[in-house]
Amino acid sequence: MNEYEIIKTFNQEYIALVTMCNSYAPLQYLEVIESDLIKQNIFGSVLLDQILHVGNTDERFILIEINENGINRSSIKFIRVSKKSFFRKLTCDLLVKENLLDTSILSSIQKKMIIKGLVI
Repeated sequence: MNEYEIIKTFNQEYIALVTMCNSYAPLQYLEVIESDLIKQNIFGSVLLDQILHVGNTDERFILIEINENGINRSSIKFIRVSKKSFFRKLTCDLLVKENLLDTSILSSIQKKMIIKGLVI
């Protein structure tokens, strides 16, 4: 399993979702993520989900703007994402599919919710 997973969404709001697959801070992977996004021709607003690093908190989602020249570092900011968001479901599905819940910082209740198909 990689340190992160890139999911192209082609959504009007965010072109892709990058979900961290470990508990490390995503900013230490920023240059590698940037390189992978450019290689895959993913340009625009990208949502970064760091649920395994910070849990289901207000600092869970980071907005990144990227173009052919790379990530605009001044665009990086925390954002709130609706509880009913498609992006939350993508991450929850990935956590189950890749068996990432057992070693996560999420509470046992949150883990059970995700396993049952509920989105957090």
